[in-house]
Amino acid sequence: MGVRNLDSNATTIEPEFDFIGGYLCLDFANTVGGLPPDSSSQERLTSYPQLVAWSQQAKLTSESEAHVLLRKAESAQLEAAAILERAHAIREAIYGIFAAVAQGMQPTGSDLDLLNRELERAMAGPRVMVTTDGFGLEWRKEEGAFDQMLAPVARSAAMLANAPMRIAAGYLWTVQKTIVAGGVERQAVETL
Repeated sequence: MGVRNLDSNATTIEPEFDFIGGYLCLDFANTVGGLPPDSSSQERLTSYPQLVAWSQQAKLTSESEAHVLLRKAESAQLEAAAILERAHAIREAIYGIFAAVAQGMQPTGSDLDLLNRELERAMAGPRVMVTTDGFGLEWRKEEGAFDQMLAPVARSAAMLANAPMRIAAGYLWTVQKTIVAGGVERQAVETL
């Protein structure tokens, strides 16, 4: 665990997150344990700074961007809390969609609607860029936007959902998989 100084008076312990899902969206689903929702959960994103820590560990946010977001969050706590609530809703929708598919069922319309609303936000502003391998897409990221880490998660879920089923099935998880992390048993999303 790392320690991040939020301001001159406060310090928080930065949790370490598991990145074992094979897809960013599945790693995001791993930020809570004890799923399905009717069981006791082990929430790992209990604050906006923890969401920023996750995004930094996922390499979605640089250290300097994280500092900017945390400073902004100190003075805009309601906005930061709203983004955290939105992140939890996205995570639950992702879990619902892929848990249903893993069980051979159809996802709920509300989970798909939520993902689609987030995907509309996430698809704004792609640019074609020259890469060493040819071309690639670069996604616009509004500097200092409280929700900048949510767009890549939504795009990842859309990519997994649209993968051919024989490929997507290889990335679906078994919800019976229990791991021990930090001394706590929890359900995990894991690449099969």
